[in-house]
Amino acid sequence: MLPGRIAHGESFLFKKFFNRLRIQKNDKLVLLESFTLEPENESVNPWRNSFPTPFYGCLYLVSPKVSNELPCRQEIHDMKNGNLIVGCTSMHHQAGWIVKVLAGDPYEFRKAIKEIRNILHSAIGRLPTSFRRY
Repeated sequence: MLPGRIAHGESFLFKKFFNRLRIQKNDKLVLLESFTLEPENESVNPWRNSFPTPFYGCLYLVSPKVSNELPCRQEIHDMKNGNLIVGCTSMHHQAGWIVKVLAGDPYEFRKAIKEIRNILHSAIGRLPTSFRRY
């Protein structure tokens, strides 16, 4: 979730953003995420209180290779710096992991997402596919 074209003064110019994600594994609910962002109310304040123009991303990893433990968890947590907040937590029923990223600028965000993707793919013994710009 990017705040908009900052250079054009478009930070959080949307009226409302609604997200709902439900993940089930073996008929068990392992993740239910639901949130609404409205720049005109306090819903974006936690992000804005962290950075003037925050960049948010969330990665989900579901794999039996890391169901009990994520060996790279500390490595991801150690990426935190003055311009980056990152956290990792497990899903219910040891189904997988969630990594949330909040960065203060697009460069830090892109760098963090790329590095985390590489770390997570390595944890499950796979090579990441490259993002393409369309």
